[in-house]
Amino acid sequence: MKLSEEFKKKSTRVMLVFAGSIIIGLGIDRVFGLPHMFKGNIHKIVGWILLIIGFALPSISGRNLTVKGRDKDLPRGITDKLVTNGIYSYVRHPAFDGFILILMGLAPLINSYGYAAMALVDICLIIYFALAIEEKENYEKFGETYLEYKKRVPPFIPKIKRK
Repeated sequence: MKLSEEFKKKSTRVMLVFAGSIIIGLGIDRVFGLPHMFKGNIHKIVGWILLIIGFALPSISGRNLTVKGRDKDLPRGITDKLVTNGIYSYVRHPAFDGFILILMGLAPLINSYGYAAMALVDICLIIYFALAIEEKENYEKFGETYLEYKKRVPPFIPKIKRK
């Protein structure tokens, strides 16, 4: 399936930001002579778990958008229908949740205070992008239907239903 040009540009920017964060974070550690964050090995297990879940969420959400978000043959990254079922019935931005978990999972694996600080900056940028830019685009595309969906479904952290 053909990728939309906009999707290609966004994906490239995301990868550059992630790579830049690692490099800058490690540079911060080196310049300031910061020690490793963790000792032992449990942090590596936690990091790998977060990474695996982090990579799974964008994959699952992308598949859901591909299957349920199109009436016609459109390039990847483009939808013409609002998807509110599957993973999108729990959170509005599951792919961004995945990116956040990837950033959080890399912190204990890289074991760097500098990278952890950069990851926090990246997480704030992801949240801003999702809430300020993507939600505006979704409202412009889907109108009142998106506002109703937005009232029911939280942006990042699923609601825990009490009975």
